[in-house]
Amino acid sequence: MLFEENALRYLSLVDAPDVAAVASFDPPIQGSIALLSDRGFIAGLRMNQTAEKLSENQLRLFKTMNLFRFAAPTLRSKIVPALDNIISSGGILAYTEELLTHLIERGVLQLAVARCLKWCEIDTEGDLRTAERTFAREAPIGSVMSGRRQNEEGQMLKYLWDPANVITTGGIIFSSVSLFFAVLGRLELAVAAALWAVLSDHLDGVVATRIKNRDPNVAKMGKSLDGFGDILYGAVLLAVIVMQVSHASLIGVPTATALLIAGAIRLSYFANFGKSSDGRFLGVPLSYDIPLMAVAFVARPFFADELFVALTVSIFLVLAGLHVASIRVPSPNTALYVTISIFAIVASTTLALRGLN
Repeated sequence: MLFEENALRYLSLVDAPDVAAVASFDPPIQGSIALLSDRGFIAGLRMNQTAEKLSENQLRLFKTMNLFRFAAPTLRSKIVPALDNIISSGGILAYTEELLTHLIERGVLQLAVARCLKWCEIDTEGDLRTAERTFAREAPIGSVMSGRRQNEEGQMLKYLWDPANVITTGGIIFSSVSLFFAVLGRLELAVAAALWAVLSDHLDGVVATRIKNRDPNVAKMGKSLDGFGDILYGAVLLAVIVMQVSHASLIGVPTATALLIAGAIRLSYFANFGKSSDGRFLGVPLSYDIPLMAVAFVARPFFADELFVALTVSIFLVLAGLHVASIRVPSPNTALYVTISIFAIVASTTLALRGLN
């Protein structure tokens, strides 16, 4: 099997513990196909398919490339035991796709995808000729990488010319506006603007997964940019709001400090290890903080000022601990994303009108 040099990079950049490399299922390709869910995971595998067998209205079909990246816990607790069961039952001629389909359909395995462009599996002389046509004009790896480095020097801002990265940058701008209002003490307006930073953070990931053939360097830049955006609205901005709410009291400053430290530790851990093998977060994500602060401010008129300050500071002191706690939190599903988005729009409108009045 031959595949483009970037295929391994694509596998390493996907933000999931278990990933399969796939390519477009186009004639004359035949073999196993992957059906993708709306969330970008493999929903199922079908074997011995040809383009002629598939109806024209079937969408999101890709050819598996027999190139995978599995997390160590997945191999130890899922893949190897399943292989042992198949072998002990006499299924020594079973295909890899049968094993993966069994695990996926049981909900044991969530397999994300890395979309690749150029690859060939050589079984026949016809396959060999196709591979020669596909890869004959490839430049030597050394010259390609050297030219790439030269082309990328001095072009930092070009990575923003990407829909997902533009949205991430927009979220950072909303965080800046929110920080401005927080410093002025206009906290309703600060929280209202911060909610749009949260919406941007949710939207950029959705857009990124739907960009076809996204440059891996752009994706890598977007991942780093997203992390900085998270620390801004999920820790820095929140710490300023907490200090303003508490009037920099003896409990408010330590709480703000705890939020900053917990946010930095959490994002550092996530950048290095990602989600757990079952697709869950370790600790409560930072993206929950601003919506919770919005709930507090929407309900503020129903509480006396001293009680509001005490409750808010206490809640976020506990939340700082939950960010780094050894608890597993499921990833938000589509329904929860929609709910949070609707709440953010309604709450931001409510708080903005209240703040302006």
